[in-house]
Amino acid sequence: MKCTYCENELDKEESKNPRTNSDGDIICDECFHEEYEEVCPLCGDYFEKGNPQEGEYYFAITKNDDCRVQPGVYVAVTFPFYIDNMFTQRVITNNVEKVGDLEGNDLNVWRGGRICLECVKKYGKEK
Repeated sequence: MKCTYCENELDKEESKNPRTNSDGDIICDECFHEEYEEVCPLCGDYFEKGNPQEGEYYFAITKNDDCRVQPGVYVAVTFPFYIDNMFTQRVITNNVEKVGDLEGNDLNVWRGGRICLECVKKYGKEK
């Protein structure tokens, strides 16, 4: 049995209960993660990419360099909420709200990463 995305053979575990996309095509675990999920930069767990709306997009800022906001957990209350080009990456401060603080080793993760709802509950509050 082959994955319709990468055309690699499914391993034994995947073949027992193969994942499918919305069209019914078989998809291996690696392609499924890449296509439909993302990894939380705080806990490392997979969560559904989905299409978050304003007030549902939670992210972590871990460095204060040129972002114009302090490290912490934020929610985008209005889109767009950041500027990202070759020269700068900045949060539009009027379009975000801080909902929590980060601590210890969690300040070492990449800044700006969207986080899972479990980490929102751990570090802040859901709106």
